[in-house]
Amino acid sequence: PVRLSFGESPDVGVTTRIVNRTKSRADGVVTTRFDLETVVSNDRAEPVTVELVAEDAGARGFRILNQSIRSRIDDTGQPVWTLSVPARREAVLRVAWRTTD
Repeated sequence: PVRLSFGESPDVGVTTRIVNRTKSRADGVVTTRFDLETVVSNDRAEPVTVELVAEDAGARGFRILNQSIRSRIDDTGQPVWTLSVPARREAVLRVAWRTTD
């Protein structure tokens, strides 16, 4: 599947930061936990809806551990978070997931 992005706007910004990343090893398997915070800002005069997709979703052992906004699974099997951002405001998604190597 190919995912295309449409409607990118200079008035809508998305910033993601890693709040915490931890690695552990058990029986030769490395597990990495990511705690992320994504802020979507809307400088437009009207509300916007933004969909966010986890880039790591295809990684081995990917599993969402917790999320501030419930995701849905799209038709490609990827988790998608839909954020409604009011005019001239921000919305925040906090999510933690893990992957294994």
